[in-house]
Amino acid sequence: MGFVGLEIERAAVATWPASTVERVDGWLYRCCGLLNRKRSNSALPPAVVADAAAAVERLEEFYAVRGTKPIVQVSPLDRHAELDAFLAARGYRVVAPTAVMFADCTRVLDDLARLPLPGRL
Repeated sequence: MGFVGLEIERAAVATWPASTVERVDGWLYRCCGLLNRKRSNSALPPAVVADAAAAVERLEEFYAVRGTKPIVQVSPLDRHAELDAFLAARGYRVVAPTAVMFADCTRVLDDLARLPLPGRL
């Protein structure tokens, strides 16, 4: 997924808004106590996580203060493989895998225009 995937993840933040958002060392901490949504109650790491131990300590404090368990959105995995391994060793587990798909809009519209529709053969 690479760089494009990272851009998509950052853009998706607005689709699941949170009532509390904090930026800490490139991380985006999100908490929305009224909604039990994983995406709006998760931490999004920066492209590069230099010190996973310190970063995870800080995010665990953020969520502990708010009375909720931390959720880390590990994506794109190719950039966060080390973070994912660190979290697994710390007892975190995969809860809701998500597939992110994207396509060129012009190609999609061209493909749709070629589909047979009712009344159009």
